[in-house]
Amino acid sequence: MLVALSKAVNGTSTLFLNLYAVHFLAPAEFGALTLATTCLFLLDGMLGAAIDLAVVKLSADADLTARSATSAERAAITIKLIACTLAGLIVVAAAGPLGEILLHRSRVRPLFVAWSVAATAILVLRSTQIGLQLRRRFTAYAAIELTNTTVRISLAVVALRAGYGSSLAIVICYALSALVALGIGFSMLIKASSVRSWLGLGGARDLLKACQTPLLTYSFSSLVSRLDVIILSIAGTPAQLGIFGSALAVATVPEIAATYLAPAFLPRIGPYCRQGIFLSFFKRFHLALMAVLVPGFVLAAFLVMKAGPYILPPKYSYALPLIMALLPGTVATASLFPISLNFLMLRNSKIFLWNDLVSFPFLIIAYWMAASKGLLSVALVTTAFRLVKTVIVQNKALQLARQARLEGEETQTLSVAAL
Repeated sequence: MLVALSKAVNGTSTLFLNLYAVHFLAPAEFGALTLATTCLFLLDGMLGAAIDLAVVKLSADADLTARSATSAERAAITIKLIACTLAGLIVVAAAGPLGEILLHRSRVRPLFVAWSVAATAILVLRSTQIGLQLRRRFTAYAAIELTNTTVRISLAVVALRAGYGSSLAIVICYALSALVALGIGFSMLIKASSVRSWLGLGGARDLLKACQTPLLTYSFSSLVSRLDVIILSIAGTPAQLGIFGSALAVATVPEIAATYLAPAFLPRIGPYCRQGIFLSFFKRFHLALMAVLVPGFVLAAFLVMKAGPYILPPKYSYALPLIMALLPGTVATASLFPISLNFLMLRNSKIFLWNDLVSFPFLIIAYWMAASKGLLSVALVTTAFRLVKTVIVQNKALQLARQARLEGEETQTLSVAAL
């Protein structure tokens, strides 16, 4: 509960920061910020999540109540440090050409340096939080998450109000807050484990082997989910990216809200499958969810039309039709987060990988063509992809739910017969 609550506060605060920043940043600067934060979340979702999942799997049988650290934990932190350092050096060294390609300007080295520091700190911070979770120190986990959020938002608000209205200033805030939280996190982890040395490659081979499939799955899933931002940064202008980013900040609210329901329902999936009642639960839940999402979408559209001009400044006024175009897709995707995504990850995670692999080349072509026609076309491609993906995923989840019912009924029959 504490972990989910801290995550909810972090997500809500990030939304607030984006909506607050648009009142201080020109669209081109907000475009640079959108690209920087998107790449931060992509790296965390691709490399960080895969390594952390592998650590959880490899540490499942370890006695972490003892004063010890697993080789997987040490290897994870070491690999993250090495990978982020190498990536940071490459990004900073190639700042000029990369800046021209992604932001259409060459003087971006300070921004890339700040991004590299933030990326390294965030990924290693996640490892300390995983260590605390494995040791059931949930209060410490939540404290670190809230510290990171509070420091980041506070620094960003102070910087913006002091006149430092730039993407560099906000990314520096991300880096400083992550470093502060990392320092506190490591001190808590050392106290919980009595281990001072958290570096080593002794378990690197097993860790890399365990994270191969998650790395591939998470990489494509994360990359495809934000391909619109990446393509637009290359084929569009920073100002266009900024306007599109401001629309995404508002339109993704349903997705953010839905992700916080997932931890509440995850523990029920396994028992309900074994009891043979998951299918009926799945159907009832989604009927209730549709009863909320449909009027919720109508209300959200109404609020965007009425309150949009007050939420976004005049220089971002073109974001309003983009929000309306993006909302159907984000509402549809929101229906996946509470149950379907976790259920499929437990039963057949390859469905996501194959879906993303097949759609990846088509999306690149579609986004590239749409970018030349305008932001609305890019938004419509994003929505179309999300709607199609939702239909495919929900259909597969329903099929597997029916299969789980049969397996559960068979298990129940065998249990009764054994009695």
